[in-house]
Amino acid sequence: MVRLKIKSINDSLSFPTKQEKAKASNLLQKSGISSANINSLISNFSSAFYSLGPLQQIKVIQALNGVNKSKFDEGCLIELDSTSDEEENVFRPFTHIRFKNENNAKQLYLYINYLESSRNVLISLRLTLLELDAFESNIGRGITKFKVQDDRALIEYLQQIDDVDTVRLRQYVYHIRKFCTFYSEQVMITPSSSDRLHADRLFLESATASTTRANFGVNFDSLRQASQLVDNPQYSVVPLLLYEGVKSSNDPAKSEILNLKQSDLKGNKLHISGTRERVIELSDYTVQVVKDAIRQDVTMMVNNTLHFIDYRRLVDAGMILKTTDTGRGRSLTKSGLRSRIRIFQQGLSQVTAVPEKELPPSFFSDLGKLQYIEKLIEDNGLKTNKAVFEMAFRFGLGTGNRNLGNWRLRYEAYRKDKG
Repeated sequence: MVRLKIKSINDSLSFPTKQEKAKASNLLQKSGISSANINSLISNFSSAFYSLGPLQQIKVIQALNGVNKSKFDEGCLIELDSTSDEEENVFRPFTHIRFKNENNAKQLYLYINYLESSRNVLISLRLTLLELDAFESNIGRGITKFKVQDDRALIEYLQQIDDVDTVRLRQYVYHIRKFCTFYSEQVMITPSSSDRLHADRLFLESATASTTRANFGVNFDSLRQASQLVDNPQYSVVPLLLYEGVKSSNDPAKSEILNLKQSDLKGNKLHISGTRERVIELSDYTVQVVKDAIRQDVTMMVNNTLHFIDYRRLVDAGMILKTTDTGRGRSLTKSGLRSRIRIFQQGLSQVTAVPEKELPPSFFSDLGKLQYIEKLIEDNGLKTNKAVFEMAFRFGLGTGNRNLGNWRLRYEAYRKDKG
């Protein structure tokens, strides 16, 4: 595995003049560093820096970047903790975006690494507040919409992107989410998986662009080549269908992709029903990818929403809400689903010792967590303790079986006390 670490502090990051000390102090204060830590950093930077926690270290790095840019580059705090000749592949998902400085990509990687290694779930999930739609018109509009103080460093990275267009910015935000997801699931980032991330980028470019072929920015050969590097069919089916002309609307009720069924595929022809019935002849390759996906139950990203898909029905986005409640034998309505999520929310508040008001419904929707809970509800019915136990594992609230067992016991005790 390739990780990043902080080097020994270079003397060039000291502050010899009063002006630099004042500027550094001001920037550190704006970054949320306490006065005591600021005084320590100004007087003895190296010693004080290592005494800080990882998130505080990242804030310091970002703040000092504004003191003297050339000095910051000379005393770069980042190095690769790896002897691999292929280590640069790890940064391929970032370096395809034009940064003014290659170190920015590495610092972003370190920032996300620290967010996840600290197990601070709330902060790591706040990264997903970067809604892609916020950047439709321009970068500035998106930045003003992004108001989470803990992620100020992320905003600074957005400001450093050079010659950015909408598609590139979408890719950039997407890979932030991808890395957060990988680390939360403790997936090792290797050069080979980086290749797959690079392939995912091509698919994202098509899936987030207009559903007309002219605006994809990639041709079918590029999609096909990239799909061969992707393990999960979710990164193959959607873009290929979009390229073939199947529509994806912001309104799920009008989305042809979300309403497809296996029976709609007859040979190489896709029969689409709805307000306007039509037939689309798919390429042999697309048909094969669809058939491969039918054999698996996987997740699917459509319109920036993660859906759990039973591919025996191909793509029925309403599947989860339409599923039957095994405890009562009736359809599970959307309001009923929300009430169960509310129960889980209350339980997690007790389990994690996090005040309930700090666990809003959006906490679950980030990175597909809402859909994950929906899936647990579907699988487990009223067995809420088991669902929350699995959720604790999903969120990384404990490490090792012993801790996970403690989460479950604490939650079961809470439910028992509540009757």
